[in-house]
Amino acid sequence: MIKLLLISTDQRVRDCVLEICQKPEYELVGELSRGKGWLDVVRALKPNIVLMDLDTLDGDIYNDTFFDKNLFREFSVIGLASDYKQAFYSLKLGFRDVRMKPVNIADLIDVLSLCKNRLINKSRILTISSSQDRHYLKVSDILYLKADNNNVDIYLEDGTTLPVFNSLKHFQERLSVPFMRIQKSYIINVTQVCRINRLKHFVMLRRSNVWIPFSDKYLDNMERFESIIGRGSF
Repeated sequence: MIKLLLISTDQRVRDCVLEICQKPEYELVGELSRGKGWLDVVRALKPNIVLMDLDTLDGDIYNDTFFDKNLFREFSVIGLASDYKQAFYSLKLGFRDVRMKPVNIADLIDVLSLCKNRLINKSRILTISSSQDRHYLKVSDILYLKADNNNVDIYLEDGTTLPVFNSLKHFQERLSVPFMRIQKSYIINVTQVCRINRLKHFVMLRRSNVWIPFSDKYLDNMERFESIIGRGSF
């Protein structure tokens, strides 16, 4: 079950959330009318998703004390905004997504489904076996995979590399979105992409600052993952 925390004084937003929570996969675990003290509520209730109405906050979201960015690894924040500038800066702060008001049920169901899929992917475990060892990797910890003949190096978020005797095709068949093949030697975790250079055919990953090439053969995948990043659907 996906646990929701709502921060809003907008009755229309509240009505939409209450209707969505009639579905068995969602539960509204708490409501706040203002943003003050919201992190304490998050720590106590441990929601998976926070729906934050940016029009009704009494705190400055750009103040360093308003957010604990380390907590963003544990839950997703969805902003609800009536101002595009406000929405833009919220995304820069680390919001998973921002939807413009007035919202409707279809809009909220869409963004909640995307976050739910991300939570499912985040908890997936990939088992890597060899004649001597067996490794259990959280899929969300993988930055990218690089092939070299019949060997694949798996690059992890903590900076370590796991060499595996196997083909990249083997992992391509086992890893779904948000992983995509962008070149004959590379599969990347598209959630880690921070920059795309179409002129030089490279992408950059935010936690490694590594430039990874993509090829024309996989341009369809490139367009698909840009769409995924833009919608937050991972």
